[in-house]
Order: sequence, then structure tokens, then C-alpha cells
Amino acid sequence: MSTTAAKAERDGAEVTVELCAVCYDRPSGWTLDPCGHTHFCETCAAHFRTCPICRRPVKPPSTVEAWSSDGAGTRYSPAQVASSQEMNCFATVWFLVWLLVFVAGLVEYYWDVPHACGPACLDYASGNGQCECTECFDGFFNAGEQCFAELEDMPAIRTGGGLGGTMYLMLVVLTQTTGVFVEVALIYRLKKRGLLPKKELVVLSCALVLEVSRMLLVDSVMLQQYFSGRSFHIFQVPAAGEECAGVIGHWRGPDKQLYCRRNASSEDSIYYIATRRDAFLTNENHCSRWGSKSALLDFSTGQGFGGSGYNRFSRLGWVLGGQFGLIYFFATFVNEVADIIFVVPTTSVFGWRCKIFSVALEFFQLGALCPAAIFTHSDCLHYTDPLGVPLHLVREIMVINCFLVWGFILTCIPLALMGLVLLAFFACLSSGFGIVAGQAERVNAIKRWISNVADRMLSDEENDGRSSLRMSAFLGMATVPTLVSGLFLGVLVVIGQSSKNGFSEVLTALILFSDVFFKVGATAITEILDYALHLRVRRALADRAADQAEVPVAPPVIVGTAQPSE
Repeated sequence: MSTTAAKAERDGAEVTVELCAVCYDRPSGWTLDPCGHTHFCETCAAHFRTCPICRRPVKPPSTVEAWSSDGAGTRYSPAQVASSQEMNCFATVWFLVWLLVFVAGLVEYYWDVPHACGPACLDYASGNGQCECTECFDGFFNAGEQCFAELEDMPAIRTGGGLGGTMYLMLVVLTQTTGVFVEVALIYRLKKRGLLPKKELVVLSCALVLEVSRMLLVDSVMLQQYFSGRSFHIFQVPAAGEECAGVIGHWRGPDKQLYCRRNASSEDSIYYIATRRDAFLTNENHCSRWGSKSALLDFSTGQGFGGSGYNRFSRLGWVLGGQFGLIYFFATFVNEVADIIFVVPTTSVFGWRCKIFSVALEFFQLGALCPAAIFTHSDCLHYTDPLGVPLHLVREIMVINCFLVWGFILTCIPLALMGLVLLAFFACLSSGFGIVAGQAERVNAIKRWISNVADRMLSDEENDGRSSLRMSAFLGMATVPTLVSGLFLGVLVVIGQSSKNGFSEVLTALILFSDVFFKVGATAITEILDYALHLRVRRALADRAADQAEVPVAPPVIVGTAQPSE
């Protein structure tokens, strides 16, 4: 039998029957809806969610009746995943979470900021009946609204800050539980409507297992350590050994070595950050050392551009304080949103955009976990130093990202412009490589896409849903800068977490890595397989057309069941 046609008896005459372009076994004739291609049998067409020829979304034959109604009188198209009311509800939840981050950020920023005036105060202001020191003399440290001569005199930083570690732990667990429930419900809906291809169902099932594993592992290993309500102090590295014998106030550390306090500090003094003084160990893999000019202790004499809470937030707050808990909660929410968006099949409206945006959000939330991954929050704080990246650089990226997310409503306009500039920069790079590789057509396609995005952002048109397109393009551009920085921090997260001691810590790093890159790899593989089928079918049809052109035959008779109309 030929791979393109077969002989059949009809009314006593031998006629040519066109075979399915996929299986080459059964007669073709099933009309794909809505593209109208008819080169496939009903059996093969039942597995399609996109046409192998034009790659447009199609309706599977087994669920034709389901496309028009879901039994409750609600009509929907094969491209629909959620109703407009559900999308509005989703946008409302997103706004409320951002509002919670905004309000809680203010609370944590100004919570328990030390304030007092004294001889070390160079400039001060009075507010709410209190003296607030805004500038200290040289040689003193401003911890908010009060000057300190010694770093050890500064008040402790409590994990969980103003809202408390228990509150953040509850928010994280509630967000994770709700996200998994919504994700499972969406998978069930898409499967019931026949919108979810089997290959995507397999990918989603594996991704869900990784997600639940990550939740259980992180909750049991990491979260209790982070949000246990401990307070961290700054201590000067003690003297050790025989010189401490007989000194009043000496102690023995966990390593059984004798330690005692030094008499005075200087600019060259070395410090450690711990829950108690006797948690110190000479092993730097357990307890990191910090100088007064290090990224965590370089307190200035003034308040900084961000007011009284800036010094504490930009030094220790993003690593240990309430801001750390807020960052972790927001990262958890972003991760759940990314997992839900990833469920949207590629055959739906904006399906591929949802997949790409989901992966981008995964990288962003991975970067937001940076304080949790690159530090070990034991009784003595330890920095893993991933790739030797300067901690000052990591701090600046984290602090800037926190301010941008916290004030996103106010900062989205400059962020969108920065995102457009970054995309234009990447387009220039791709143009150079594309021209060298002889891919001028693809380079022009990228340029047209960026031009269309810019038009949607800047257009004044309000008709035909263009306002919503313009808003989505605008918000998409606004997320680009944070996504780029999140990608950089995400690499540090995986390396930093994997460098920690303990099997559970390494396993956590492996799951963090797998949770992101499994989605990237699985999506890429399914797309490659789809595209390979597309090329094979196009090649088969081209060969069939060439054979028919060379050997004149009677027009083929299409045998099969016509596509039922809705």
C-alpha cells in the first residue's frame, strides 16, 4: 500500500483513496475545525489540539458538543480557559496582595525604629513629641533616628519583624494551599472540556508533584528556621584560647574552646551576627565574619534617601527582619501565580504567552528567595558566597527590587520604559547574530513584534479591546527589568542553597532548580515534537502533490465522515 493513496472498490470501479497524512493507514477525510484541513483520519484527528499543517488550535472530534455548552448553559470557545468574571477576580486578588505588601511594607519599614537625641547627634528633628536624630557626627552609626558609638549597642533584629514570624508563616502556607487547589481545579476543568492535550497533562502532573514536594520540603526544613521569632544581635568577634583564662565573663563555645570579650573596638574590628554571644565558632563555614564596611554593617551617619527605616532595611532588614518575611511571602505568591498560569494550554488564547510569562515569573520568584538561599539562618548567620559575587551588588539589586515591587503602581511607568529599552537592546544583539547567521527574516519579525508592543503601549485607540491589549503590553514591559534581575539572583539562589551543609539543604536546591527548569525543558520538548509533526505532515503533503503532478490520475475520492456542525 502506498503512503499517500490506496485503491478501493466503489460501484465496481477502482478508485484512489487519500490516506491520513499522519498514520498513512486509514482514509483521510475528517475536517478539522476551524481551519478546514482534511488530510487526516478521525482517529488521528481525535488527538489533535493544533492542526499539524497550519498549527492553529482545533476542536477534537470527541468533544464537539462540549464546545458549545458546559451543561450549565454557559457557552465557550475551545480557546477559552477562564471567564471574564474569573479574570476580573484574579486581577482583584493580585491587587489586594500588592496592597497587603504595600501596607505591610510600611509597617515593617518604620516598626520599632530607635529614636533618641544625644551628644552624638549632629542634626535632629522633632515629631510626635519625640526627638529624632537625622544626622550623626563622624564615627557614629545611625540606626534610624538614633546614633550609636558601637555596632554592638544597636538593637536586635527580630525575624518576622512587626507582624511576627507566625503571621508570615500562616500567609505563606495559606498562599501555597490556595494555589495548589486552584491549579488542580483548573487542570480538572480543562481536562473535562477536552482542552488539555495528554502530553501537557503529563507535564502538568510532574510539575505538580515537584511543586508539592517543594512545599513540604521548604515548609519542614526552611520556614520554621526563618520565622521562629528569634532575635539577632551584632557581636564583636571574641578573643580565644589561653588569653581568656581567668578573664571575667569568659565562656566555652559549641566547639568547647574558651572565649572572652575584647576590651575595645576599632574601625578594623570584626563582627559576627548571632542570636546569642556564645553561638560563635572559629569555623567560618558556620559563622561568617563582617567588617564595619561590609554590606550588612556599613551603617552611615545619616538616614539615607529613604527616611528613618532605610538604614536598617538596606543592611540587615532584607536578610533577617520583617522585610525578609515580606519578600518570602511575595515570592510564594508569585510562584503560585506562575504555576497556575503554566496550566493554560498552548492551544488557548495567549497560551504560549502564558507559558513564557510563567517561566519568567518562576525566575523572578527564585531571585526573590535570594536572602533565604545565600544565607544560613542558624544561631550564627553564615553567608555562602555563591560565585564570589560581591554582597554589596546583591544587596543593591535586592533593595532596589523591593522598592520597585513595593511601589509598583507608582514605578510601573519608568519600569515599562526600562523594559522597552532592554528589549530593544536584546533585539539589537539578536539582529547582529541573526544577520551573521543569515536569519534576516527572523530578525525583522522580532523588530516588528517590538514595534507592535510599543504601539500597543502608546496608542490612544480604545476600540475593539485595544485598551486591554495596551494595558497587558504595558504591564508586561514593566516586569522585564525585575525579571532580568531575578534571573541573575536565581542563579545565586541555586548555587547558594546547594553549597549549604546537609542532605535536606542540597535536596531543596535540587527541587528549586527542577521546579523551574523542568517546565522550561518539558515545554521545549513538547513544542519540538509538535513542530516535528508539522514538518513531517507538510513534507508528506508536498510529496503527495509532487506525485500527483507527475502521474495524472483521476481525482481522489475522499472517504470518511464529514465533520458534524455545531
